[in-house]
Amino acid sequence: MIVLHCSVALPRDYDMARVRSRIAADGPAMDAAAGLVLFAHGVREAGSGGVGAHRYSQVSVWANTSRMGAYLWGVGGLERVRAQYGRVEVTVSPVAGLQLDRAAMPSATILEIVDGVADADTPLSRLGEAAKDAAAKAIKSRDVHAAIRGLDAQTGRTWACDIRTGLPRDSDGESFELVHLSAPAQP
Repeated sequence: MIVLHCSVALPRDYDMARVRSRIAADGPAMDAAAGLVLFAHGVREAGSGGVGAHRYSQVSVWANTSRMGAYLWGVGGLERVRAQYGRVEVTVSPVAGLQLDRAAMPSATILEIVDGVADADTPLSRLGEAAKDAAAKAIKSRDVHAAIRGLDAQTGRTWACDIRTGLPRDSDGESFELVHLSAPAQP
């Protein structure tokens, strides 16, 4: 599996109601996307919780790269996001750990993303095992309904995403309001 994280910084005067409207219109199209494990759309609004700028973020997990490629290069996928918002920051990582509680996911309200630091000196086998264990530990928390851990093989940098309920946590990462979540039963 592979995780794709796309993020767009938006100006403070950008109409976030417009972003929410686009997500409401376009998000459900992903509900039946072939090869999709999950797709989360989140927003951060300037001025709330000390946030300085608006940001729109997407996290998707795909069963294989060809299915993710269809989203990346298809007209209705990332190309649409680029046309709507301009420059998009994109990170792609193999999934090192994934835990889902599909029954609880509809109640999720928060998309939380943490970028780890590069660790090129530790063997990838240890980093991968640690990421897998971190996802398994995270899902045991009552408020976490999906835990995704990615690992960049070049740098040894880990990446974490938890989809959960509750208030944003004090962490080194970014918390987004979860606006739409697609989680097809079968990827």
